[in-house]
Amino acid sequence: MTFMIPAASPFRFFSLAIAGCLVASTAHAEIRLPKIFGSHMVLQQGKPITVWGWADPGETATVQIGSAKQSTQANDKGEWKLSLPAMKAGGPYTLKASGKNEVVLDDVMVGEVWLCSGQSNMEMAPELGQ
Repeated sequence: MTFMIPAASPFRFFSLAIAGCLVASTAHAEIRLPKIFGSHMVLQQGKPITVWGWADPGETATVQIGSAKQSTQANDKGEWKLSLPAMKAGGPYTLKASGKNEVVLDDVMVGEVWLCSGQSNMEMAPELGQ
C-alpha cells in the first residue's frame, strides 16, 4: 500500500506567510521611543522638550515628566511627536511615555547640555584649559 502526500498549494503557503507577517507586525505595535532617549539622560533647561516615537496608527501617545504632561495622536504611519514646556534645572525626574503600553525612563535630569568636539585637546579637564 502506497501513501501519497498531496503537494501544498501555493495559495495555502502564501496565506500562511501573510498571516504570519500580520501577527508579527501587531506584536510590535506599542509605544516606542528612539534610542536617543533613555534613563540617566540630561535634557536642556529653558527650552521646550520635544519627544517623538512610534505607536499604532491613531493611538494616543501621552508623555509626562514632572508636572508637565502632553498627549498627541500617532499619524497613519504610526509616528508621533509632541512638545513639553521648558523646565528649569532639576531632577531626577521620571519620564513616562504611554499609550497601550508604558515606557518609563528613570533618573532624567534637566540642566545644561554641552556638546564638545576635538581630538587630543579633549583629553584635558576643562579647568586646565587656558
